[in-house]
Amino acid sequence: MEKRTIMSRTMRKQPVWFRENWTGHILYGIPNNFYADKQYENAEHLSGIPDDHFFVDLRGNMKDPESMIGSCTKRVTELFETKEEAIAYYEKEEKKKIEEYKAAIETVEDLVRFCLTHTVSYAEEYTDHTARQAAIEKGCEFFGPDFDMEG
Repeated sequence: MEKRTIMSRTMRKQPVWFRENWTGHILYGIPNNFYADKQYENAEHLSGIPDDHFFVDLRGNMKDPESMIGSCTKRVTELFETKEEAIAYYEKEEKKKIEEYKAAIETVEDLVRFCLTHTVSYAEEYTDHTARQAAIEKGCEFFGPDFDMEG
C-alpha cells in the first residue's frame, strides 16, 4: 500500500489488512498512528522517503474474529486495502518460495539435508509450512505420487 493511501486510511480510521506473523492468518487492524523511520525524522517532505521506511501502529477490534487482537506495528509495504489483495499477494509469494526451495533440492540427499535444516515436521507455530510443502512435493517427485511423508 502506498504511504498516501495509508495516511488517508489512518485519518479516517479505515481498516487495513496484513499477515499476522505468528499464525500466518490474514487479519485487519485499524491504523492509529503513521510515521517514518527515525533516520527520516528531520525530513522536510514525506514524498522523498521510500514507502518501506514508513510504519503504522494498528489496533484491533476484539469483537470481530477477522480483526487482530491488541496492537502491533507494520511497515506500510505489508498492508493491503482488502483481504482479497492480501491473500492473493501471500499466495503468490508462497508459491514463489516453494519453487525456490524445490529448485535447490536436486537429489534425495538434498531433500534429507533440507528436512534437517528446515522445520518441516509438525511443530505447532514453529512449522515452516512453505518448506514442508516443498519437501512433500519433492518427495513425490523422487518416490512417486503415493509418497506419504506422514507414514
